[in-house]
Amino acid sequence: MPYEAIVYNVMIASPSDVEEERRTISDVIIKWNYTHSMNSGKVLIPLRWETHSAPLLGSRTQEIVNEMVLKHADVLVGIFKDRLGSPTGKEASGTIEEINVHHSLGKPVLLYFGEPTWSKEQIASVNAYKEECKNKGLIWEYKDCHALKELFTDHLQLVINGLTDVKQKTRSLEIRPIRIPGESLAIVDGDVSAIDEKTKILLIEMVQDPKGQICVSKYFGQQVVIETNNGKYFGFEEALIKLERSSWIRKADDEGRIFSLTELGYQEAAKFKTVEE
Repeated sequence: MPYEAIVYNVMIASPSDVEEERRTISDVIIKWNYTHSMNSGKVLIPLRWETHSAPLLGSRTQEIVNEMVLKHADVLVGIFKDRLGSPTGKEASGTIEEINVHHSLGKPVLLYFGEPTWSKEQIASVNAYKEECKNKGLIWEYKDCHALKELFTDHLQLVINGLTDVKQKTRSLEIRPIRIPGESLAIVDGDVSAIDEKTKILLIEMVQDPKGQICVSKYFGQQVVIETNNGKYFGFEEALIKLERSSWIRKADDEGRIFSLTELGYQEAAKFKTVEE
């Protein structure tokens, strides 16, 4: 039976020595779809450079992969074991470049390190990178593919639970009503202001939140999750900064985890034309 669903792309990034692990990750994603996609309204697509890219000339190999595959990823799963990979001209390996580019966009990154199976000089590089990642956030180590399957199954569900469909919210901005105490608001002609879509979304969700607040916390190490109006938002750090710098929100605690809408913030939201209830 046909049903509507939001598609999320999950990129599997790794050197060439973990093919079994890559298949394991793909299998978990496919099984998740069988079990959850209809009820959740979400479908996950495993992205692999070997299946989602084509032979092209004219640019760095990694740059082609970044453009054809990585830019479409919503979640990235990185896997290392015996090898770090080949240098790209910008980073120590293609996998590391993919991880850094994806993470710089504020998107979730899940990193897994397997037990080395044989001795080679790259193992030292892998261990050095693993220690570097430990200083930046949370990583996971696995003994074999069975252990990886169990870990990733749990972690995938947690990440999907936290994903917010920005594209759907952006599409609905022109017709979705928002509410300010004592007023009913609606967006007019899709022209709200010069602020970007993520800032609009966060402002709208805060207005609709019963307390007019958001909560900021860390998720999987350095991943920041912003919660408001019963939703979780990844990659909205810049939107949060813009709202605070504009004095549309203010800190509501000493730790900077809770923010409240200011009167100016409500006034900004009021740029959406007021309509009669």
